[in-house]
Amino acid sequence: MVTKFRKKSVVIALAVALGAFNMAAEASGNGLVISQIYGGGGNAGAIYTHDYVEIFNAGASPVNLAGYSIQYASAAGTGSFVANPAGGLANYTLQPGQYFLLKLAGGTVGSVLPTPDATGTSNMSATAGKVALVNSTTGLACNGGSTPCSAADLAKIVDLLGFGSTANFYEGSAAAAPSNTSALLRANAGCQDQNNNSLDFATGTPAPRNSSTPLHTCASVINQPIVASCPATLEVTVGASGLATLTATDADGQVTQASMTSPFISAISLTNFTQASATGATATADLSVANSLALGSYPVTINFANNDAQNASCTVNINVAAAVATTPIYDIQGSGTASPVTGNLVTTEGIVTAVFPGLNGFYLQDENGDANPLTSDGVFVYGTTTLQPV
Repeated sequence: MVTKFRKKSVVIALAVALGAFNMAAEASGNGLVISQIYGGGGNAGAIYTHDYVEIFNAGASPVNLAGYSIQYASAAGTGSFVANPAGGLANYTLQPGQYFLLKLAGGTVGSVLPTPDATGTSNMSATAGKVALVNSTTGLACNGGSTPCSAADLAKIVDLLGFGSTANFYEGSAAAAPSNTSALLRANAGCQDQNNNSLDFATGTPAPRNSSTPLHTCASVINQPIVASCPATLEVTVGASGLATLTATDADGQVTQASMTSPFISAISLTNFTQASATGATATADLSVANSLALGSYPVTINFANNDAQNASCTVNINVAAAVATTPIYDIQGSGTASPVTGNLVTTEGIVTAVFPGLNGFYLQDENGDANPLTSDGVFVYGTTTLQPV
């Protein structure tokens, strides 16, 4: 029985796709993705004698792997991807739906892998590490953790898989830890790519596939739009402030930005924006109106954007009306035996101090009163069954 000793980091040659990272992850531009990895090859209880990385073309067009490489680094060590020289990959064109198997280091325990399409020497950890598919055969002089990757290095990463609890470089969040008896497999036979390792990969029985495996063409995926929700109108009166809550969601993305695209008006602002916490979650913002906004109508358009470069807008019509004249309760009551405004339609305001369901009405009290014992500061408001309850 042979147990392998694992190196801290290493770079392996191959034509494979490297994904994103723990930053602004984007789906693989040409469809190449890492579809499966296994690092327990040759270990005690291993299923296969060798480690392997499987690449898959999830796109709609053939991709030539010449000039690509698979590069590996330890989960949280200080070694970089360039620790070992990376070799070029054979001039192989991977068809849509086709797999590519890279055989790596191993031992004697386990079954022999299916015929590999390429061979490397990297000795991966069985439980935690970082694998990158890079569009260059030059090793990356970084590890995404203790040595951050430059913008130039990040641009070379086609796909990235960080796995295990100690991995410090990944897309979204790290995938679960595999083992000597389990691999990490991308969902939907390699077609799923949500730019989140923990969502895209799951542990399972190792099932290496090579270029001779039957094609698995991915169905066309429709990028779902942002759905913005805003009230049609926001009604305020002169001298009063107002606020409306706006929301936006994206079933397959995250809404990350909100902005007003209408001409600037100092008394109207977009405040309290909270971006969506995850794919499909809701982003919120408040459209705020200051009490200094003048009489008039103001159409305001709000634009929402997501991490898929999509946009969606909605418009709120802010209507500022003149303040309605109110008649104090004590002036309605008057000091005589009859109200001085009998027969007139008036508007008043006050505090509801009692509700009488049996009498179909409520008692309204002026907030301040006029300190005149001859005029009542309260009034009983009689309603009908069609009035809203108070």
